[in-house]
Amino acid sequence: KFSFLEGGMRHSGATLEQAEIIFSKLSAFGGGYGFAESHAHAFAQHTYSSAYLREFYPAPFFTGVLNHDPGMYSRQTLAQEILKRGIPILPLCINASSAEFRVEPCGNEEKRSSVAHSVSPARGQVQAIRFGLSGVKGLSQGTPQTIALERLHGEFADVRDFYLRVKLGKDEYLALVQAGAFDALSSRREALFALTTLEHAVKGGSQALFAPVSRVPTLPALSDAEILRLDLEHKGMSESGRHLMDLQRYRMEALGCASLESLKNGQTVRTAGLVIQKQRPPTAHGYAFFVLEDRATRVQAVISPQLWEAHRTLLRDARVLMVEGEVTRRGAHIGIKVSKLWSFESARAPTAQHSSVWV
Repeated sequence: KFSFLEGGMRHSGATLEQAEIIFSKLSAFGGGYGFAESHAHAFAQHTYSSAYLREFYPAPFFTGVLNHDPGMYSRQTLAQEILKRGIPILPLCINASSAEFRVEPCGNEEKRSSVAHSVSPARGQVQAIRFGLSGVKGLSQGTPQTIALERLHGEFADVRDFYLRVKLGKDEYLALVQAGAFDALSSRREALFALTTLEHAVKGGSQALFAPVSRVPTLPALSDAEILRLDLEHKGMSESGRHLMDLQRYRMEALGCASLESLKNGQTVRTAGLVIQKQRPPTAHGYAFFVLEDRATRVQAVISPQLWEAHRTLLRDARVLMVEGEVTRRGAHIGIKVSKLWSFESARAPTAQHSSVWV
């Protein structure tokens, strides 16, 4: 320190007080959050490459992210970002999905006007992302490839045809049905009925000649809420763009909550969202930062040390958080300085218990 102060005053003409101020700032940078030049260069190069691909090749870029699954953001959050950019997500399909997520030409003419950002400059082609079999929770590592290879012998006619041709574990058959892999062939309730009948008669993958042909009774259709819960449980997202907060609209209205999208700079408001990120860095002097999401809109909620101490357990467990405070909105960033907070007691992450609503 002494050498720095002496050299600074001798070579730049700074006073001792000025040299002390500069030294304190430099030492804080070095001992706090400081980047080496090589580190900063590597980050900048990666950031530029990612930004270029996302802007000019968005469908391939997000397909790569979904396949890699880095884990920073949930698949549901990624899906909202994809749909916001006008890239259609084609549904999971036992006859159309590959082992992994992939880019497909978008053949739906009605969507062409709304998918300008999904046009590949290399081919001038409107692109979509097809949900991959590997995205279904509960499948073993080799199962998606097994299904794709068997399909080379011909598409599956129905659940019965699939069950007799492909040997899987019992839970894997069920996961595919609940995830909607057979939606193009039959409803999920009908597929479950057929699957249950077959499981009681023959082994999967047995190529049995005399397997029963089930006569499916008339079954009530699943509601949008039931389908969403199953999608989130078994795929982590809904290709349709439905969001967990869609199930809470009536509660938001009843409790006087404004939507995240409608928040304006400077207003004091009550709002709510799904908690997708939590941070309480040691350098923040006790402040916590929660990211709340509602469809494609995300807001950073700034929580004071006093609120943290008063609601520690609530903040630890809350999946959907309701907050009240002053909004700061600058460009794409939306923040809210929280003065009060509550939890939506009825909002929980989708679990296996949701399956009971449709069996």
